[in-house]
Amino acid sequence: MKYFKTSLIAALSLGCACVQPSLADGAGRMLFVNGGTGRVIVAGIDKNGYFQTSYDVTTAAFVGMDSVIPTSAGAILYSYYGGGARAILLDGDGAINPGSSYNFSKQWYYSIGDGNHTLFYDLAGNGGDGAVVASYPDGTLRQTFSSTSFTHWTLLGKTENFLFWYRSSDGLFVTGDINVAGQLTQDTRAATTKTGYTNIAAVGDDILLWNVNSGAWESGAISFSGTTSAYVATAGGSTNSLGLAGVDVAAQTNGRLFLYASATGAALTGHFVEPLQSAGKPGLFLKDQSFTLGKYYTSALRCGQFLTLYGYGTGQIQVGYVGFDGKFQPTQGFTLGGGLSVAATGS
Repeated sequence: MKYFKTSLIAALSLGCACVQPSLADGAGRMLFVNGGTGRVIVAGIDKNGYFQTSYDVTTAAFVGMDSVIPTSAGAILYSYYGGGARAILLDGDGAINPGSSYNFSKQWYYSIGDGNHTLFYDLAGNGGDGAVVASYPDGTLRQTFSSTSFTHWTLLGKTENFLFWYRSSDGLFVTGDINVAGQLTQDTRAATTKTGYTNIAAVGDDILLWNVNSGAWESGAISFSGTTSAYVATAGGSTNSLGLAGVDVAAQTNGRLFLYASATGAALTGHFVEPLQSAGKPGLFLKDQSFTLGKYYTSALRCGQFLTLYGYGTGQIQVGYVGFDGKFQPTQGFTLGGGLSVAATGS
């Protein structure tokens, strides 16, 4: 096992985690779960940009499951307050096949999917615990790594190939990955960047960090060299120059970032410039378009070339896509029902 190399990093006892809506990612199916009623909905978007439901069932087996964590095989449903968990599989028709049940620890806060592995981390700082769990095609889960000595990180992000940890108080960060054996590894020693960032989003291995209150931001890239990876910041601003103040929902779609402020409906799109087009500065982020949508969407789910916005409190759905010019084009809006935890899967 490759452990973290400094006491500041310290490494990731098994529990589970609430999925962070702002980082939702996926390409095929969308999964909606109401932990109060046990209702489960599987849906997708057709070629015309319309929401199509393939599975809609209410069952007592899913009551209490208030978090949906996507995996390569389907998803893990988790009860934040109860600790119960269940692996579920999605078949080719978009129907659910329930897998095994598990008794995870309660009140795990954060999860990041990486292929058939899921990294669980106590982001709330209740003990510095973390674990990696592998999901299998037969609907079973197995812990492959754990540690009780993590430093308190305030952000945990996933790029196409790497994991990125960041601490807001001092700007400390480190990169890493999960190997084929399910062990968490650190790629570089800890380094520092600017302090105060509260949110993260990525396209490929390019990263955007920002402060949701002030709008201060930076962008950069994780570059790979031999067997190591390192993050380097290449652009940024100490003011709200991109309009990121209030932005609390983000999704990657069609090579761009979609960024949205749920309290106001303000939104923008942007892209990372290719290094050959940016004087060799990987991770240079440029804004494409600014626009306004309805308020109170809490999740942005990528489904093929489309985005589905969902509001937990309002129950509203808005489907659309981001074009080559960065404009958001809506295709459908309707009410699905509130109180649904959501995730997009690659099924």
